[in-house]
Amino acid sequence: MTAFFTARSPDSAPVTESKVRADQVALDRKSLRESEAVTRNAYERGRRDERARLHGERRHHGAPLLTLILLVGAAAGAAAIWLGVSQGSFQRGGQVADQTVASATAPAAKAMQNAASSAGDALETAGAKLKGQNATEAPAPAPASQS
Repeated sequence: MTAFFTARSPDSAPVTESKVRADQVALDRKSLRESEAVTRNAYERGRRDERARLHGERRHHGAPLLTLILLVGAAAGAAAIWLGVSQGSFQRGGQVADQTVASATAPAAKAMQNAASSAGDALETAGAKLKGQNATEAPAPAPASQS
């Protein structure tokens, strides 16, 4: 009696355990060679990257402006948290921060008003001087032409 579901090779010879093992070993060797090639390529890429880094060539450039903005924001957040904790509540910490900002901006606002006033006075003086010069140096009006 012949079994219907037996594995057969293309040459119709029965598949033996040694033949299956030989096929597995061949597949293992092939996959081992492929994985060695992948590993070798990765190693060479790493060496190239390291050489480039050592010689001052950077592969990936950062964003210095974005980093600065992020650091300033993080510092402001840390300061707000510290102020809230040190004052006992975030409401009192906010009041302290508002008072500090107001006292720091008051001299700047006054200086800006003084500068604007000085600039306005200087413009008025310069305008008056120009009017005085134009009045003394103004040529006589030309006679009207008769047509």
